[in-house]
Amino acid sequence: MVANANTVKATETSFRVIAALVERDGAGVSALAGDLDLSRSGVHKHLTTLCELGYVRKDGDTYRANDRFYTLGTRIRDADTLVDVSREPLVDLASAMNERVALYVRRGDELVCLYSTADRNKPDRSAPDGNRRQLADSFVGGIVRTQEGGTNTEDIGSNVEKLQSIRGHQIAFETVDGVRRIAMPVLGPEDVPVGVVVVSGSTGRLKGRRVGEDAPGLMVSTIETIESAYDDAVSE
Repeated sequence: MVANANTVKATETSFRVIAALVERDGAGVSALAGDLDLSRSGVHKHLTTLCELGYVRKDGDTYRANDRFYTLGTRIRDADTLVDVSREPLVDLASAMNERVALYVRRGDELVCLYSTADRNKPDRSAPDGNRRQLADSFVGGIVRTQEGGTNTEDIGSNVEKLQSIRGHQIAFETVDGVRRIAMPVLGPEDVPVGVVVVSGSTGRLKGRRVGEDAPGLMVSTIETIESAYDDAVSE
């Protein structure tokens, strides 16, 4: 619960209801009331209001978050300048690497995956779109902290294999459960990290020269293209 005298409790409660619906993948009034420690009548009023506004739908006795959130989310994502200038370069990178590529955008103390794309011949890697990672204790957060000069391989995580620098950009390599991920930050004005590009694929494919030479070179070239377009866009 938000401890702030300036918040509206009813709004806070509605978002708690929505979050619970998403976490449960749908729920009835009684289950929600129990989970949230609210009255059944209070939960029902919030659900009725959310249904009328189109943010929740009712399937029998089960309420679910509606796809109106998807509409809002895609509009928010598409309005993001970094996402806008990154799409085409990342599609080209995914094609060149023959792997999935993701863009995490910095949002305060978090990084949120707002866009990902995969080469059409390798669509098997699940899309991370919407994933949120903490700056303080995640692989993608660690590469931002490293770029800012505040960490090393041990601080990023126990699964990090190596850390290196290429043309002013830090790059980290991580392997978990047979999946290798390579992360490099996107730098904005004054070289402040504004996002992270991650290439992911199986260790069977991402190995040898592809990891040691091809990936770093392709990634830094792609990211420099993104940075140039981003600087132009934000300076207009």
